[in-house]
Amino acid sequence: MAHCGSTLLARALDDPAASLVLREPLSLRQTAIQRTPARLPLVLAMLGKSYRADAPTLVKANVPVNFLLPQLAAADPGARAVLLYLPLRAYLLAILRHDNHRTWLRNVTTQLAPYVGDWSALSDAERGAALWLAQVNAFTDTLAVMKNARTLDAERLFDDPVPVLKAAAEHLGVPIDGSALAAVVAGPLFSTYSKNPSVAFDNAARIARAAEVAEAIAPELDVARAWVARHAPGGAPDAALIDAALIR
Repeated sequence: MAHCGSTLLARALDDPAASLVLREPLSLRQTAIQRTPARLPLVLAMLGKSYRADAPTLVKANVPVNFLLPQLAAADPGARAVLLYLPLRAYLLAILRHDNHRTWLRNVTTQLAPYVGDWSALSDAERGAALWLAQVNAFTDTLAVMKNARTLDAERLFDDPVPVLKAAAEHLGVPIDGSALAAVVAGPLFSTYSKNPSVAFDNAARIARAAEVAEAIAPELDVARAWVARHAPGGAPDAALIDAALIR
């Protein structure tokens, strides 16, 4: 899911001596957007190249690629993966917090119409809820096929990053020791905005911002929760994600 700390996680595991991290490769995203599955084997072969036997290649995908998960799972059902997500409320606070994010939400859901249908009549809150639920369902289906996939609630990464990074590195086969990861957490990566290191930003700032956004968009949060309740009447659509957690 977007706006769930994937850039932060990818940068934390990006060590020239231990891994090669490819962040949001355009070829993979465009394969999803353009719905050209015949291209996928070539894209995966190129992205899957390893340049050192002891330094795996990690690919950080983005939202459209989540809708290629059936094909990705079929191509390599034994692959190790981390499916990063947020619970509904936290996700909405991340993607509805200002106009730029709302514009992104409208644009990406329009691009994804061939997968999810026409959401043009939905409000921003409903679109956010619908996108969250669609990705939760995609992740749930993936977990049934990819037995080495694990989920990560991004709030665990934000709140207590060192053990999460250790677990992620171990699961993905990245040979970074715990002291190196602790040094990453103590350094500038976790005290600045991951997509713009010139901007100071840490977990305390994230929590404070979320509280402000929650107050400002409280009615929209209610709308979104009601939308999910109508379309996922079981009551816990992310139950399988919780059960498959990378770290508890």
